[in-house]
Amino acid sequence: MAAVATTAPPPAHPAGKQRSLGLMVLWMLFTCNIYWLFWLYKTYKEVRVHSPNATTVTPGTAVGFLFIPVFGFFWFIRIVVNLPRAIRSMQADHPQGEPLLPNAAVSCLLLAGFLFNLLSSLHPAMLLLGEAFLLSGLLLAQNA
Repeated sequence: MAAVATTAPPPAHPAGKQRSLGLMVLWMLFTCNIYWLFWLYKTYKEVRVHSPNATTVTPGTAVGFLFIPVFGFFWFIRIVVNLPRAIRSMQADHPQGEPLLPNAAVSCLLLAGFLFNLLSSLHPAMLLLGEAFLLSGLLLAQNA
């Protein structure tokens, strides 16, 4: 008798909540990027629910530490490196047949957006470039 290999069927629901990409862009623009804090909180919450070992950062810590003067800049760098890695880890824990998130690309886009926003006092075009980079990074992460 031949042995039949069986594989577990993929989960019926994705590991995280898929939000509308178009609405996400509109909320970002209408709230002057404040929506990003809400998105960050919800994304960390979903990652920790579906893959508790993916990250040690709690949703409240992720957002709250951004408001600490001076330290917030360093915390932002930690977040833009940690969050894409945590999402990729969640994808690996709950495979849906989709390509894994390119976490280095997302981190670079978010960092570039942050730097261009800091340089916006030099030229207004820097702000537009910064927003484009930030939105690109967030959309890549959200799409995963």
